[in-house]
Amino acid sequence: MIKKSANILIVDDIPSNIRLMVSILDEQGYSVSYAQSGEHAINLCKKVHFDLILLDVMMPVMDGFEVCEVLKTMDDTREVPVIFLTAMTDQASILKGFEIGGVDYVTKPFSEKELLVRIRTHLDLKQTRDALASELDFKKKIMTENALFIIRRTELGNSIIDDLRMINRETHNEYGDKILTAVSKLKNMIKGQEWKEFELRFEEEHSKFRETLTRIHTDLTPNEIKLCTFLRLDMSSKEISEITQQSVRALETARSRMRKKLGMKRSDNLVQYLCEIA
Repeated sequence: MIKKSANILIVDDIPSNIRLMVSILDEQGYSVSYAQSGEHAINLCKKVHFDLILLDVMMPVMDGFEVCEVLKTMDDTREVPVIFLTAMTDQASILKGFEIGGVDYVTKPFSEKELLVRIRTHLDLKQTRDALASELDFKKKIMTENALFIIRRTELGNSIIDDLRMINRETHNEYGDKILTAVSKLKNMIKGQEWKEFELRFEEEHSKFRETLTRIHTDLTPNEIKLCTFLRLDMSSKEISEITQQSVRALETARSRMRKKLGMKRSDNLVQYLCEIA
């Protein structure tokens, strides 16, 4: 269900157009702001979060296409849906709008009903995407916490083993053989369990990831696949270090080698690339 309090920005250089759209959107309960130039719109977006932008194409100095291109380079506005308002109906202009990141267009003079339907549709889609992103972030956090819990548990098991060995050395009692047998069983039980358990939990949420990754990049080593698994969860080098017992510096070096092996440019986002793999 769309929140009626959604914040919408209108960008148009003609005051009468702005007044008309403000009147329509106000009546629907939306929160509305407006800008009469592309520069003003960009500056406003740096200060205020908008859920959707209605952007006129034909404006002086900066047209709507130029404004949209700038907005798509800004972190805070990259994912905000942009609906173009245009009198141009030629296919080239419409395609250009989609190519630079617009999600829809409404032709002028527009129908009030059509405008509201398109706004509701894209607000609904944005809320769905935001909800899915939040759910994914939550799952990543849970997976990271599970991994750290597993390693803590393993550390506790190793600590118990050390304590039992010390007791055995210091007491020299009749139960020495039994203590050593218990130590051996405990050591075998926890050996390698951290990764195996983490891997099992990871597969429950991302069943196709490693299969797809190794099909695309056939030369990855087991350790590189592990690193990709951790990075897909957006885990920091410090968090990965706690699990793998590798130094942060070694992990940063491995991460750099991984980027080269995957054929990535300096500007490419490694975590985003891994997240996009099925």
